[in-house]
Amino acid sequence: MEQAHVENSFDFQVGASLERTFPLFGGWGERAWAGEEWSPRFLWPDPPEDVDGEVFAVGEGDDQSVWVNTRFDRAEGRIQYVYVMPGVQAVRIDLVLVETEPESTWVRVSYQRTALEPKACERVLELGRRDREQGPTWSKAIEAFLAD
Repeated sequence: MEQAHVENSFDFQVGASLERTFPLFGGWGERAWAGEEWSPRFLWPDPPEDVDGEVFAVGEGDDQSVWVNTRFDRAEGRIQYVYVMPGVQAVRIDLVLVETEPESTWVRVSYQRTALEPKACERVLELGRRDREQGPTWSKAIEAFLAD
């Protein structure tokens, strides 16, 4: 089997301004709505803060990945992460946020996943299939957080 490479995107609307929505997609800010499974351990900066270049780890053992924020541009509504899970995958995540009305923001999340070893191909393909279905889950969690 060839190395797996998958690309998927999903879109959704958030019922809040870009100013309020944008911080929710930083590695630190996402903790507010993503649930217990999202628990980044910040390596930089210290104390944790969502900034261009932030570095953090997620997961444990064989499932640990190291993330780098390669773009955190509020003015352009753009965020990008690159992370590597050794022996499994390299991933790039691009987010575009556009305020469509004063209290509504359109969000597009795009994933590119590449298997790093042949034995990881099936896992990467499955993660890719799940990526494109995440829009409703993310939207519901963010809206619930914003409603509190």
